[in-house]
Amino acid sequence: MIAASIVGRVASYLHAASVSTMGGWTEADLYNYLNLSLRRACREVAFQATTISISVIAGATVLSLPNARESVIDMNWNKQFLLPCTVSDLDALDDLWQVATGVEPSRYVLEQQGTKIFRIYPSPSVDGTLEVVYRARPLIEQTNATTLVINQAVDMMAELEAVALANNKGGQYAMSESADGANRLIELISTVSKAYYGGAV
Repeated sequence: MIAASIVGRVASYLHAASVSTMGGWTEADLYNYLNLSLRRACREVAFQATTISISVIAGATVLSLPNARESVIDMNWNKQFLLPCTVSDLDALDDLWQVATGVEPSRYVLEQQGTKIFRIYPSPSVDGTLEVVYRARPLIEQTNATTLVINQAVDMMAELEAVALANNKGGQYAMSESADGANRLIELISTVSKAYYGGAV
């Protein structure tokens, strides 16, 4: 899905034929509303899980995720589950854990919350493949080609929230009743989606 598809639907809710023919809003306004609404949706509902494969060369210790807006679910080394740890866990396990080597890693630790850097322990003595399952928070840019990886619940919540934000705009274009209706639908979708997808992590 691309961001422009949601923005186009939001424009239709505002009774505009297209994003270029809106009376009280600009295209930049709608992308800003969409960005804000996605942040709210992703704070409430679990966003879509994605799996990537990382080729790891023997001796590697410090690795990175594609970006820093990700929540790691689990990691597997050559199909074997790695145990998530904190720095304190590894300090207690091995004083020299940052330089420790072994045949295969058994644990991983994120450098800190919200960053893309992580370490595997111990450093493998052979090449291998690391599979990382994560949820990526979408980032909206002002372009109709931005691709979003989101589930249907987040899609619907983001669309309705953007409509509510637009309808709350002051002046002659304000439509508070429409905004209230959109917000009630968001709460309903959020409640059902949390039960189905789980809450945000």
